[in-house]
Amino acid sequence: MMFVKTMMTSLALALAALSTGLAVPELGTLKYGSGLLTDCESDRRRLREVAEELDRIRQQQRWDEILRQIRLSDAIIVAVSPALLESQASTLEREYARQLGKAILPVCVRPVRPELMPPDIAAVQIVDYTEPGATAAFELADALGHLPASADLPEPLPDAPVVPLSYLSDLTARVRRPSLTLDEQLALVSRLRSALGKETEHQPAMELLLTLRRRDDLYHEPAREIASILTAEQAATEEALKADSIAETPAIAEAAVD
Repeated sequence: MMFVKTMMTSLALALAALSTGLAVPELGTLKYGSGLLTDCESDRRRLREVAEELDRIRQQQRWDEILRQIRLSDAIIVAVSPALLESQASTLEREYARQLGKAILPVCVRPVRPELMPPDIAAVQIVDYTEPGATAAFELADALGHLPASADLPEPLPDAPVVPLSYLSDLTARVRRPSLTLDEQLALVSRLRSALGKETEHQPAMELLLTLRRRDDLYHEPAREIASILTAEQAATEEALKADSIAETPAIAEAAVD
């Protein structure tokens, strides 16, 4: 969806400053002084609680802004790609837009098998923009020009959907728990290993895995599995860089000959 998404960067910086003992700048009407995190368990537990609360505030504010943009929009353009199939947020956004009577235009930006399309997307005409160019641009412009006008907002407004909590959000809360058993740690490692295989979840899953590795109560077995995963990730990255380098070599050689 094409919306402006706000981020509470200042609060994130405040949390980072608090955890490192740096002075924290004034934020809105709240003013934080310098803070120093001691090494006792109560402080670490409190910091995790603050981090979770800031996450919830950030998610709610971002979601509220998305819903506001939907209400203000004349039409909704949905970027269709494999990532759309796994997005609970996109499903809720589209349903809310339909309840508001907004015109919806799906634009396919990456190939998706027709049988995997969400039913609400498969039922309407989709603009193919998987190969950008003049022809695709004209088709997109034509589709935009023929969109029906959206109706006035209904009164009363439909209930706003709640903030979608992906399973990664659940994993984030679990990784930050004050204590984790051996079985819980192994289960987290397994879930995060699976998430690493998904393009849209790879980076946040890697960050959670590194957070888990830094826990003081990490058991030997999950620590060993995390180390194995990181080693494999490093090897895969190096192999990809090597493949890119080999692919570029002929082009460089041809340029030198010319």
